[in-house]
Amino acid sequence: MSDGNAKIRFDCNRGGGEYQLAAGKLGFGPLFSTRMACPQDSLDGPFMLDLQRVTSFFVEDGQLYLLLNYDSGTMRFREEASTFIARNGRIDISGRIVFKNLEGGFNAIVDHGGRIYDPINIPVPSKDGRNVKVNAKWRKDLDGVHMVGNIIEIINVSTESGWCR
Repeated sequence: MSDGNAKIRFDCNRGGGEYQLAAGKLGFGPLFSTRMACPQDSLDGPFMLDLQRVTSFFVEDGQLYLLLNYDSGTMRFREEASTFIARNGRIDISGRIVFKNLEGGFNAIVDHGGRIYDPINIPVPSKDGRNVKVNAKWRKDLDGVHMVGNIIEIINVSTESGWCR
């Protein structure tokens, strides 16, 4: 954000902290995070630690590169190509419903590129593994309790058996 604070999704946790930005230089101060239980293969912790080791950055071919101190590594970020956000703030997603066995369990949607969406209003019944096409509103104004993906509000969803609302 322009005030020197960063909002960060580490993987299954969210947090932030302060950053310093100057010509080609970038650094993060101490970062804070929620403490949600992550799957065993999560890179949540290492990602947070690596961000605190960033010293500089550059952009090349539409990708952001963050360079770590002492030439110890480079983090590369690219924009997800699988999501199209229309001018009205809606997105179209093709994917499948997955059951996440965290925090008592909930349903999410995983698109064909592997991006996870956390719908605030998934229709019932919602079967694990069911293929769906979803038109949704991106809800950047909300933070979810599941902290596994981008928060969406489903407008329409189609399954093999037709449209639901």
